[in-house]
Amino acid sequence: MEKRCKNQNPIFIVGMPRSGTTLMRSLLSAHPNIAIAPETHFCKNWFKPYQHLDLNQPEQFETFWQTLCRSKMFESFGLNAEKIQTNLLVDGNINHKTVLTVLLESYATKMEKLRWGEKTPDHYQYLDILFRWYPHAQVIWMLRDPRAVSSSLITKKWASSYIDVHARKWCESVENFRKKWSKDEHIILVKYESLVREPEQEMSRICYFLQEQYSPLIISENHKSPSIFGLNHNIDPSVQEVLAPVHKMALEKWREKLSSYQIAVVEHLTRNEMSKQGYQPITKKLSTWQSWRLFLIVNLRKLRNNLKSIRS
Repeated sequence: MEKRCKNQNPIFIVGMPRSGTTLMRSLLSAHPNIAIAPETHFCKNWFKPYQHLDLNQPEQFETFWQTLCRSKMFESFGLNAEKIQTNLLVDGNINHKTVLTVLLESYATKMEKLRWGEKTPDHYQYLDILFRWYPHAQVIWMLRDPRAVSSSLITKKWASSYIDVHARKWCESVENFRKKWSKDEHIILVKYESLVREPEQEMSRICYFLQEQYSPLIISENHKSPSIFGLNHNIDPSVQEVLAPVHKMALEKWREKLSSYQIAVVEHLTRNEMSKQGYQPITKKLSTWQSWRLFLIVNLRKLRNNLKSIRS
């Protein structure tokens, strides 16, 4: 059996924006000691729906394993399913935590790194589970201007085209951090803007938090994404765009990409949390017609969704 690392302090990258978590994964993966695996969405897709299974029962484990190892998530790791299964069976006492652990350890071994972790933006919703599994885990919580986050997401095919949906989710994420996790010593908040403007300073701060030595390779090797991520195929264009050097001027692109109405809506929904996180609104409040427009859009969407659920 392959030698596997046994570091019990995994690193989880969470939060909004998605581009920020991807950039952070790229930077940390350039560290000589760290391998950050692709998104697993493990808590939502593999723990919650299958937590009723007793993975120590051969039939139930086989049901779970065959579904997982044939998934796109597993494919993105580029690992040998038989070897992973062997490692799990050798360890014994199989549960969802051991599956995730062996998966991430094996990815780190493949990348010839000692320390392992992963990035799934929405895992901020499941930190209770992750800390129960890994009490000494360290979490990097990414944050970006909600106007930039919303302007990016409404252009993605896999995301909602409604600006208010992303503004509300950003607000929920930041409120979650502020009320529940802001004082947790295992979590560090990193602003995307600071990472772009002062990458060396921010990465030094993050390495200090992770108790890892800062290496200039983090910055200089970051954009060599295929070798860092262990990929031998073409990278998704959206990921390649994130990994390309970011000019500081790009941080304000939301001003050009969003309409005055969209900016007003995002600021209306996130104003309190924006201000608390140091992002300054440029509008005062929604005008009467903007309020009515938002009201109609939200309620028509609710009506349409209700009709779909009735028909189904």
